[in-house]
Order: sequence, then structure tokens, then C-alpha cells
Amino acid sequence: MIPTPGHRKESLCSITKGKQKLWEEISPPQPSRKLSPSGSGTKSWAEEIEEEQMQRPKEKSMWDTFDIAKLSNDGFKLDYVAPEK
Repeated sequence: MIPTPGHRKESLCSITKGKQKLWEEISPPQPSRKLSPSGSGTKSWAEEIEEEQMQRPKEKSMWDTFDIAKLSNDGFKLDYVAPEK
């Protein structure tokens, strides 16, 4: 009996399925890893830096307490003062 191309394909699929099943039985289960946005399983250096920055407490900026009204009032205090002799 001469094997037909369809028969050969079916036998290869069954061999592959058998090998896959054997591999799943032998190999230990892989821990599920959360994929990073970059698509790989490991984080890029930029993702690590961003994560560190998010965990650090935010430093206060001078702009958090900036008041333009205080600055405009300084003009009255900083006017020209004549030197004393």
C-alpha cells in the first residue's frame, strides 16, 4: 500500500501531538509571568526606572507654593532706597 499525502500528514500530526503530550507530562509547569508592555517577559531598564520613580515619595516643588500675588507685591518693597550718608 502506498501512503497518500493526506495519510502522511495525518500520521505526522498524530506523532507531533503525541510528542507534545509527552513533553507536557515530563516538563515542570512554567510559572506564569506578567508580560511587560514591551512584549517580552523581562522589564526594560526604562520600565524599571519608571517603577522606582512611582514608588518614591514625590518631592515638593517650589511651584507647589508659588503665588504670583506675593511676587507682584515685592515691587513696593524693593523700590529705590536712597543711600544714607
